[in-house]
Amino acid sequence: MTNNKTVDLIEMPKKGWRILGFGADEDIALTNQNRMRDDGLRATVITVADDVASDKRLTEELKKDTYDGVAIGGLISSQMPGSSPTSRMSLWFERLLNIVQDNAPATKIILVLGPDDILPAVRRVLG
Repeated sequence: MTNNKTVDLIEMPKKGWRILGFGADEDIALTNQNRMRDDGLRATVITVADDVASDKRLTEELKKDTYDGVAIGGLISSQMPGSSPTSRMSLWFERLLNIVQDNAPATKIILVLGPDDILPAVRRVLG
């Protein structure tokens, strides 16, 4: 599915909300990280899969910094138009939410509806 790498193209801004995003699609992750950074957000976006290695990677990222928000991709949350939740996807989503809650309890959860929703989603939740 993915190789759990962080993608970097646009330089991280010095100021702005600190956002950790994660999703299941590497191309969307890169695009959304660059959209957020171009908009002045201090964003890191990683790709994750439904496996132990990705859970560990997410936990490590959450411990690296204090985040204002955690943006969760629509494929994972089954919020993307056209996606259908399955029992497995629901259990994965639930596990990821608990990882965020356990490691960053004060961080706001941002559910992204699709690739073009990243900036509106951040504004809906953080203002």
